[in-house]
Formats: sequence, C-alpha cells, structure tokens
Amino acid sequence: MIWIWSLAQAARPPGLDVDASLDTWQARSQALLAGPTGCWTFKGTVEVAMSGYIPSSRWTRPGRTDNRVSGPFTGRIEDGVWTSFTYELAPAADDHTLEFEDLELSLYPLIGRSKAEGVGAETPAATAEPNPAATGAAAMTTLNRVLDAMDPHTGTAFASWEDAADGVKLVEDLLLPGGRDDVISITTKIPGGGPVATELDIVFPPRVRVGEGLLRATLFDAQGHVRTQVVTAADGTKTALPTLESLSTGVGVLGFTVAYEQRLRYEEAARCSP
Repeated sequence: MIWIWSLAQAARPPGLDVDASLDTWQARSQALLAGPTGCWTFKGTVEVAMSGYIPSSRWTRPGRTDNRVSGPFTGRIEDGVWTSFTYELAPAADDHTLEFEDLELSLYPLIGRSKAEGVGAETPAATAEPNPAATGAAAMTTLNRVLDAMDPHTGTAFASWEDAADGVKLVEDLLLPGGRDDVISITTKIPGGGPVATELDIVFPPRVRVGEGLLRATLFDAQGHVRTQVVTAADGTKTALPTLESLSTGVGVLGFTVAYEQRLRYEEAARCSP
C-alpha cells in the first residue's frame, strides 16, 4: 500500500502545481534511472575502492587491506537498455597488496536496465568481450534489482518546491520489513519543475540484513548517487545524460567486513551512428 501526499513550501513558477503533479515527478525520477531515450554511446572512467577487515582470533591478529583499481569503460545504451558495457581495470602502479589476477568484479551502472549475466564482465587490464543485448522482462535497473531483493512493504512520497535549488524535490521513502526505522529514502531533484530530473540520491538504513542462512549478510551505510547534464536537441527536446554515478556500502558476513565503492565518470557521450 502506498500513501502519497505533497508539501508546497516556497515560491514556485506561475502555473506550476506541485500538489497536482506528484505522478509527474515520480515518472521523471524513474526516467532518470531508466537512462536516455534513443541510442547513445558512452566513454568514461570507472574507479573501484575496496577495504577488507579481518577480525582477530586466538591465533591471528586483526588485519586490513586497502585496494584501488581503475580504468576506462565504454558502453552502448538503446532506449534505456545496455546492449554493451565493457571495461578494463588495473591496480595503481604502486599498489602491491592486491592479487589482481584472483579478483572478479561485475560492475553494473545505476542508470539503465541490464541482465545480471549480460553486463559487467571484466578482465584484468584487458578489454572485456562485448556483452549480449539485455532485453525483455529480465532486464532491470540495478536499483530495481536491489529493491526486489529487499522487498519493501509500503512507501510514502511527497514533493515540494525549493527556492534554494530552484526546482522540485521529490522524496520517496520505502519501508522495509524490519521496522519503522528501516527506511530506504530516494531523493530526486527536477530543476524548474521542468521535463527532466537531473539528480537522484538513494540512502539505505544504517544496517540492513540480506540473504538467508549462512550467507546472511549485513549492509552498512549503503547509498547511491546519480548526476546528469541536460542537453537540448535542435527540436527543443531535452535529454538528461549521465555525468557521474557512485555506489558504496559496507558488508559484514561470517565475521569479515568489506567496504566497497564504485564510481563511474561519464566523460564522452554521442548518439549512435546510423
């Protein structure tokens, strides 16, 4: 069951009815995560930081490892579906703590839809093979895949005009089964109450239990962020193209703790060639 209301606070442009447009703001938030319409190619840089913490025991001392890898990525998205996303990662030249050949990572952009097995293949310091097209019902955004796994029970949403941001702020809170304090908060900003959203932030509860049995894990301080730039076509159509996205979390399982952060910087964007 979803309860929805809206709050109108500061001044807004004449004719903009924040109260009556809540469905519109939610649709624009979803459109931001869905990715740009049409066919686009992207190039940029991906950075991954990982820290591992090993607890002390009767025979061992506590330990910690810190590792960073980075490299270029290229991708092609068609009407919100990633048909390819490849990247090559290598550790920093002075990083000798990581056995990189034994590391397997599957990276998924926050925007756009993909199949879990179709996007995110990675080979150390070498371009990955092209990924198969991700189409049909199995193609999901990363956020929707996470939310499906957590199965929130109810949600609330409200919108307000913010003079400081010169736009509409939409806040959606999703209640998890754990209790009233276990809330996933998604905040979206729509400049000027216009046709496209440009910023989205998702913040999870400080601690979330996921999984079952021995594989049950705890996520700490998980959050994701998406930033875009609006471009205007010759016909006046506005499109939000991603410029930066990040995802970070801590994971505790079987006595071990890992901190993980990935950052994608979109540096080049172009419409697909005919």
